[in-house]
Amino acid sequence: MSIADRRNFVSKARLCFNCLNYGHQVAACLGSSCTKCGQRHNTRLHDNAPIASVPNSKSVTHDLSSSEQASSAQVLCVESVYSKATESQMSVMLATAVINIQDQAGQWRQCRAVLDAGSQMHFITYFIAKSLGLKLNSTSSSIIGVGSMTSAAQSACKTTVTSRFSDYTINTTFHLLPVIVQSLPSQPVNCNLSNIPPRIRQLLADPQFHVPGVVDVLLGADIFFDAFQQRKLPLSHCSSLIQTRFGWIVSGRLPFVTSGSTHSSLAVQYVRPPSHNHQRRQITPCCVLQPKNADTIDKTTLFTGDRWQTKK
Repeated sequence: MSIADRRNFVSKARLCFNCLNYGHQVAACLGSSCTKCGQRHNTRLHDNAPIASVPNSKSVTHDLSSSEQASSAQVLCVESVYSKATESQMSVMLATAVINIQDQAGQWRQCRAVLDAGSQMHFITYFIAKSLGLKLNSTSSSIIGVGSMTSAAQSACKTTVTSRFSDYTINTTFHLLPVIVQSLPSQPVNCNLSNIPPRIRQLLADPQFHVPGVVDVLLGADIFFDAFQQRKLPLSHCSSLIQTRFGWIVSGRLPFVTSGSTHSSLAVQYVRPPSHNHQRRQITPCCVLQPKNADTIDKTTLFTGDRWQTKK
């Protein structure tokens, strides 16, 4: 995807030109500036040609196929792969996909990935790399996140990932981390799947996108821009469906599932007092009172020890 196409995609998707995430603009972004010119746009959107009419845009073009080059690369917003708007109880949806990944024996396994437009490197968790039996190579890669927070990846591995719906295949290097992100989304999201057309519902990149789940792999910016396609369908006033090579993803904002007030009911059972012949009687449920009737029962009835009576 060309620089112009990248800028056009970011504009249409209403992403931040600086960190390429959804939910805020450049003025409110805490991410690092362009590593090439220092201006407030993402390095992946940087164009060496002087274009004065393009405000705050830029791009990073690191080739991360080798450990030597990856050691000097930055991860601009690994720590910001999750974002939420707590004030409005809305979750900013990030692009997750269930992908096929090849193990050491050449067999295909499925894992859950997040596509991060702000990362210059690709990551995989130690657990998944070990379960796949991948050969690990020692490396020393500095990872710089939001707020210039620095960490390091000490191991890397090479493998192949493919789409579940096409022959889209990527051979790349993954750097190992104990945890990529705790859970995506952070809590269940309220999304009526019936609003998604049936033909697209069968082609969702992540069928459980609305349910909190573990992220095994992070695919960085070069795959992010290559995987996204131009087709986009509105889902609601603040969310949409976007076609990618990994399937359709839900983009935008969706409300969290809130527990709300506790719903309870009062089950009233009438137990007939034992007769003189001491025969046991079965406890029979008489009625179930909903919460809206509970106050009425309390105000108008009285339990005398063996039966309910109307208060006078």
